Amino acid sequence: MCHVSGYLNEMSSLHEEQQLRSRTDKKDGSHGTGEDEPKGETTVPRKKRERRHRIFKHQESYLTELTDNNPHIQTLFNCGVVMTLMLWIFDIMKNSAEEGRFYLDMSTYHVVFGPWQNQVKSVLIWLVLLAAYFSVHPLFKLWIKLHHYIGRPADIFFILLFCVYNAVAHIAVILLILHFNFDTAPAVFLSIEQTRFTMQSHSFIRENAYKVLWPWNEDDETGPPVWFQGQITPKIGKFSQYVYFTFAPTLIYRDHYPMLKEIRWKKAIWYLLQFGGILSCTIIILKNFIRPHLDLLHENPLKHGMLALTNCMLVGIFFLIMAGVCFLHLWQNFGAELTRFGDRQVYGPWWRCIEFRTFYREWNLLVHDWIHCYIYEDLRALFGRRYRYIAVFAPTLISSLVHEYILSTGVKFFLPVLTIEFSGFGVLFYYVKPAKFFNKEVMNTLFLMGLSVGFGIMVWGYGFEMYTRYHCPKEVRKHVNYSAYISTIFSQHLPMECGQGFLNAGDDRKQSNNLFYVVLMNCLCNVSD
Repeated sequence: MCHVSGYLNEMSSLHEEQQLRSRTDKKDGSHGTGEDEPKGETTVPRKKRERRHRIFKHQESYLTELTDNNPHIQTLFNCGVVMTLMLWIFDIMKNSAEEGRFYLDMSTYHVVFGPWQNQVKSVLIWLVLLAAYFSVHPLFKLWIKLHHYIGRPADIFFILLFCVYNAVAHIAVILLILHFNFDTAPAVFLSIEQTRFTMQSHSFIRENAYKVLWPWNEDDETGPPVWFQGQITPKIGKFSQYVYFTFAPTLIYRDHYPMLKEIRWKKAIWYLLQFGGILSCTIIILKNFIRPHLDLLHENPLKHGMLALTNCMLVGIFFLIMAGVCFLHLWQNFGAELTRFGDRQVYGPWWRCIEFRTFYREWNLLVHDWIHCYIYEDLRALFGRRYRYIAVFAPTLISSLVHEYILSTGVKFFLPVLTIEFSGFGVLFYYVKPAKFFNKEVMNTLFLMGLSVGFGIMVWGYGFEMYTRYHCPKEVRKHVNYSAYISTIFSQHLPMECGQGFLNAGDDRKQSNNLFYVVLMNCLCNVSD
């Protein structure tokens, strides 16, 4: 409640200042821009720093601009298409040679996506979550009516109701994932979508609550800055606008967005085909370069564990590029084409970064804009300049925990590798500036190498834990599933049968119930031998 009251007080003072400034400008014959004010005349003092507002405009994504304007970049893109086709040919020939006949190995696909029945169930659950999300709009209209009658009690009640709705929705997602035993892809899909619903509904309420608490009319000049860009109107957003906002590739609500005249179906289909191709390439790389070493961990944990880690770090940069291109470029552009959304800048040129503070901003502008508008700005207004470091590091911690929640629901265990890397080492290097005796190219190379190593360690850590759980015997797998969010690295009570394949020598090591300890002891013994 302190967070909400601090925001309301700040917006109230900002609104009063804008009204006073507008009256002063009208007396002087200006239009509120401040350009025609006499230099020697005393005016209403301006705030040193105002909230930054997201202004949408017609612009293509960076990769689209690069490929359209530079034929050499387009050639590199064509090389990526060739590599995708060669990976498919390699996978088909390898599987066919091993089986002695034409054979498509779909085992890794089934491990990631699960049976089609679970995929259908996840879509049905998503429809229920979508219906609950759509109910926010009529409830918001109900709050407007009650706010005019009873005031602050209605505000507090609906704030608590909104918090309860989000808590129940996220808990329901977790329980349903465990109940139906969804595999990684359907579980991550549900957790990401519910997180998106939470962020978008919060943005809709925040942007429209301003119109109720501090209303203005079309002839008034005291509205928010985006009013002058024609993207916010004094009227409450309609349900149709809320529905469009749901499927538009943005997390910041506006009444009006820059839009294209028509849907370019050829581009939309091409984006979707590329999305499927890159996703299949990721599965092929996992199956042929990482999974074989995980399957052989029981033979020599040290050798194959190190080979798996090395391969993960080797292909880490490819996973990072695939994640950026697949989900931030192709999928968002596909959604933008279907909704005719004009602003495609959902990421920045993160591949040119040389420090973490820039990478955090450029990697995902969708989430960054939302965090900056609704977390960073609010915390800065609440704590002031004296405790500005809280406003800087709290969003990083919150973002890492949300990412950890999404990954944990997907793999059904808690292993805080991402949190340690993101809000641990990431915060540690946040204020580390590039060395002056290195040029930008060298620093960019070192930075990308660090990202590759960090991403590879994360893939290896989650892959090791998933391998352990996947190879549990059937009679104990049920117990492991109900031990979700407790990693075998930290657990002392999981059945030892889950790690029986790792045990190859030593009675003392068999007495331990901690799988990670057993593997570590086997590695040490192999080294000593």
